[in-house]
Amino acid sequence: SAGKVFFHSGLDLEAAVGTPVKAVGAGTVAFAGNQGAYGNLVVINHQGGKQSRYAQLQKIAVKAGQTIKSGQLIGTVGTTGTPT
Repeated sequence: SAGKVFFHSGLDLEAAVGTPVKAVGAGTVAFAGNQGAYGNLVVINHQGGKQSRYAQLQKIAVKAGQTIKSGQLIGTVGTTGTPT
């Protein structure tokens, strides 16, 4: 990446494009849309101040402000954005 070091405190999971992406827990969608290098991004706020983020999605199946359940479909795996 042009000599730059990138760090994010998360897990990169390999999966085929189009694979369903499900929420790790119940919460409220804080953001759902395109976010530059993250591509199509969904951010979910969970109880206890925790947050989960799902980047590079092909499709987004939720909207900001939506309450979701654990295991609910939030989108599909994609290659949008600029993975580091």
